[in-house]
Amino acid sequence: MAMKVNDYFKYINIGLPEDIRRLKEAGYYKEAERVMDVRAAMASTPDELKWCFLAWKEIFRRIPREYPFTFEEVLTKIRERIPDFTEEDLRKEEDAGLLRWIFIDGEKRYLKSCVRTILKIDLDAAERAGIGKGDPDGKLLNDAMAECKANGSISRNIKFTASLKVKDEKFTKGMKVKVHIPIPADCIEQSDIEILSTSPANALINEPDAPARCVFFEEVMNENHEFSVTYRYKFTNVYHDAYEKAAALSDTAPNVDYNPGEEFLKEEAPHIVFSPVIKALAADITKGCTNKTVMAKKIYDYLTLNLRYTYNPNYILLTNMVEEAALNMRCDCGLMSLLFITICRAAGVAARWQSGRRMESEYTGEHDWSEVYLEGYGWIPVDISYGVAAHRYGNEERRQFYFGNYDPYRLVAATKFMADFTPEKDFFRNDPYDNQDGEMESDTTGFREDDIVENYRIEVS
Repeated sequence: MAMKVNDYFKYINIGLPEDIRRLKEAGYYKEAERVMDVRAAMASTPDELKWCFLAWKEIFRRIPREYPFTFEEVLTKIRERIPDFTEEDLRKEEDAGLLRWIFIDGEKRYLKSCVRTILKIDLDAAERAGIGKGDPDGKLLNDAMAECKANGSISRNIKFTASLKVKDEKFTKGMKVKVHIPIPADCIEQSDIEILSTSPANALINEPDAPARCVFFEEVMNENHEFSVTYRYKFTNVYHDAYEKAAALSDTAPNVDYNPGEEFLKEEAPHIVFSPVIKALAADITKGCTNKTVMAKKIYDYLTLNLRYTYNPNYILLTNMVEEAALNMRCDCGLMSLLFITICRAAGVAARWQSGRRMESEYTGEHDWSEVYLEGYGWIPVDISYGVAAHRYGNEERRQFYFGNYDPYRLVAATKFMADFTPEKDFFRNDPYDNQDGEMESDTTGFREDDIVENYRIEVS
């Protein structure tokens, strides 16, 4: 069987020859590609390294779109929000790790979302920009937490329409397109799932337990049009007092009936890997502790009290997600979740992936979190990112809540990291790891995020 194109990324971290690695690190991507082609043609080069080369070549093609700005251009952009922001101010943000950058042809280029990171994380800068230091999601999340605790659970009914359309300038009459749009997956929290309509009507709907559940369209298009799905479901969080229970246990309390399944305790290359830094963190955080519930809480505490949120480039550009997050202690929701999962597994605590979207009345956006298996509870949610945000705004009750609970404003569309689509794409996915926004391709090319128009309508009751 031929290797599937998106499976090349499973080999991304096997390593690069020294000369190619140096070219890559300095941002001389065209030269790196040329040398890769030379090495790939050698009979002595193993297939796994050739597949690694192919993944890297796709990354090289995408980097300039994600890192478009010079330092001076970043300074100009932030001065649009804070006119008296100085070069020294921006250097301090860079030294604090809030400006992601990369070399392109030997020149430092900065991530397109770095100003957003500064205004989200640096509360003083946010205040100077007129945003204020307040917690923007505080009322919604605090009210949901209070309702959940008071009633023992919280539910919301969500109706959602998602549509994708290739931009007119990318459309060619007679082209064959394939479209994947995420839909609710079968899980404990989601019930009454109903696919109300698809347009066009002849769509393939994945099985409810598909690990990256989608509705799939395939069509030869004579006119450009949207592909859409409308669905509804009920999302419920039953309150778990997991943090309180864990805090009351001794570090050496016995583990009883802990049988989550071996698959949730193992490595999953290329990202969920027990590297030296992960092993060291797991050992240090859980030192002297043998109770798995207490260990999970200790890992949650360490991460939510020490991590900082920063926006990341498209995940396809991140080739060692977990180790980078562990070394830098700054990342977004997906990397926070993977870091939690990996440290837990390295310590012998079962953890797994869950992701999809935030689904609020006036907002929807991508979001990732995780689940941990605890004695007496089974699988319960853990949202490191929301715990980090609660700590940032000084809300300790809410930080503790997200160990075992979450708000009901969510869609679960993926229950496994790096799950295959059904049917699989022929070209590289925009995100080969997650299932959040949907994907489109033609019979000749895969469409990138900025080739596609997305539209959403949401009702929450």
